[in-house]
Amino acid sequence: MRTFLLSIAVFMTAALSAQTAHLAMLADPTDASNARFVKIANNSGSPVDLTGWYLKRWTNGNADPQSSQISLSDLGMLNDGSCVYIANNPDGFTAAYGFAPDLGGGTGGAVDSNGDDQVALYDAADNIVDFFGVIGEDGSNTCHEFEDGYAIRTTSAPDGATWNGANWTIYSDGSTASGCVDHNANQEQTTADIALLVSECGANVISEDNACGVSGVVVEAGAYFYAPADLSVAVGDTVVWVNVGGSHDVNGNISALTGDSYGNPEAFSLAVMAGGTPEEPTCIGSYTFTVPGVYNYDCSVGNHASLGMVATVTVGTGGCTDNSATNYNNNADFEDGSCTYP
Repeated sequence: MRTFLLSIAVFMTAALSAQTAHLAMLADPTDASNARFVKIANNSGSPVDLTGWYLKRWTNGNADPQSSQISLSDLGMLNDGSCVYIANNPDGFTAAYGFAPDLGGGTGGAVDSNGDDQVALYDAADNIVDFFGVIGEDGSNTCHEFEDGYAIRTTSAPDGATWNGANWTIYSDGSTASGCVDHNANQEQTTADIALLVSECGANVISEDNACGVSGVVVEAGAYFYAPADLSVAVGDTVVWVNVGGSHDVNGNISALTGDSYGNPEAFSLAVMAGGTPEEPTCIGSYTFTVPGVYNYDCSVGNHASLGMVATVTVGTGGCTDNSATNYNNNADFEDGSCTYP
């Protein structure tokens, strides 16, 4: 029975740690305690609704977390490939890094760690999705100490309720920790150092500063990729494709892999364009998406699709549009098959 229960626990941890949002970075800059933050990212391949999610902190070596928590509900949907920053002091964060955080956590809260605490990310069902640190162990002189420095995840999936030091790169002030995977002691990090690793990623950047000269969200095509491969935009947004190497097109009509129609809300395609480099891309073309839904596309040149040149554009917000369902979403732009019924 004991072995069976252990197997269930391992299975549940693995299930919770796959395909969802995760702790991506924690920071305690040596020159600004008011610029501490926790970064949460999503690389799961699908949007994650943070409604009901929250952060908690265990201070020092305490066995129990703080009674307070930081609700993430106001952040709503976290798109695939995106992230959010939760700062202890929004003004301090903005001054240090040049843009406003997505949420303020307050002094003494779950994101106000001085580098020797433990932090957990919970989902709406009160499961620990990701964890940093070791409960009951003061982080000082351990492999998870990031005092006067930072900890940054090197993987794109959470670890569940048990911290895995092999998935983190950590910098701290003086520490006697040994046997760590990638812990860099006696290397304090200032806000200027950390700013090199911090960039705003909560929204798509719409600009005319691209090879096409068209105001839109840019997708790069190269050998053999589209970046970003899974893009979410608002209804009415324009997407601009630029070529950074090789010869590529944009085919949102007939799948180059199956020969069947993609069945997109609207078929779309852009002709082959050769040339271009990362420094000087060439313009493939642009398309304005006015019909909500999920659009699949590929590169139909040669065997590029089979080598990985497949991608999606999600236009608007998916959800249940049947008002007789228990999870009817009045704000959904299109039906995504998620309806549940009594």
